[in-house]
Parts: sequence; C-alpha cells; structure tokens
Amino acid sequence: MRAIKKQADIAKKTADGFTVAERAWVLVTLEFPGGYEQAIYPEGLYEVTLANHGRTPARIVEARGDLIELDSSEKLMQLAQTNVLPAVKLLAPHESWCIRTFGIHADFKRPTSLTFDKEELYFGYVAYKLIFDRESDPLHYTRFCYRLQVNRKWQVSGPPNYNEYT
Repeated sequence: MRAIKKQADIAKKTADGFTVAERAWVLVTLEFPGGYEQAIYPEGLYEVTLANHGRTPARIVEARGDLIELDSSEKLMQLAQTNVLPAVKLLAPHESWCIRTFGIHADFKRPTSLTFDKEELYFGYVAYKLIFDRESDPLHYTRFCYRLQVNRKWQVSGPPNYNEYT
C-alpha cells in the first residue's frame, strides 16, 4: 500500500512540474517605445509592456499601475493603485503587448547628485488566468515596482513582495 501511495505522490509531483513548465508566465517591462535610445525621446516617453514568457496563452483579466513621486522617507506600502490600465486580452505564448505609453511628469526634477529628496516609481500588478484554469481557480499575479534612475533607465526596486510572480 505504501508503494502505491509513493508512486501516486511521484506522479502528482511530475504532473505539477509539467504544469508549471508549460504554463503562461506574464512579465512586465518599462522601456522606450520601439526600443529606441533616449536621445530620440528626450522627454522620457516610456511603454508598459506585458510579455508572456510561457508556453501556453494567458487571459489577462486586470492590470493596474501608477507613476508616483515619493519622498524617500515615505512608505510605498501605504499607497493604493488606482490607475486601471486597458487589460482584457488573450496573450499568446511569446507575445508582447504594449498596454500604455506615458511620459515623466514635467515638474519632476532629475537629481544631479547621488543624494536627492524624491524618487519616481512605477508600480502595479497584472492579474491573469491560465488557459487551462477553471473560473473558480485563483488568479495568477505579476507584481512589479520600478524606480527611475538619474540616467532615465528603469530599475527593479521596492520591497520583495512588490516584485513577485504567482
């Protein structure tokens, strides 16, 4: 009886591993439109792009994100995301989808030294279903938080739970 239970456990773990390997994995990036260098876009236009790095489609259900400016002493955890991005789409394997283009606030003063009072952050989440999920299955989430650096590049930042995948 123990041998049968052990084989069943191994079979379940194998099936779960296969599901993880074959499932959709949606990641979020912030980048220049079309991949151009910042010299072409001196005002700092950026795109929020979702990409499915998995082997099966993902059904995007919701996406939220906010571009905010914070004092370094403020807590990011206390902020709520209110900006709903247009995000209802079936995202094929290895497909990318730009869901928003935005520019940096005109009054944002870029620091000239390594010490500065404000930080510009773009943070949010994407909620999606796997193609083989039932409606009653929980949503999968990609949470992200990027900080704008002096050189106008976005770097992953924030608490660990602001950059996680389920």
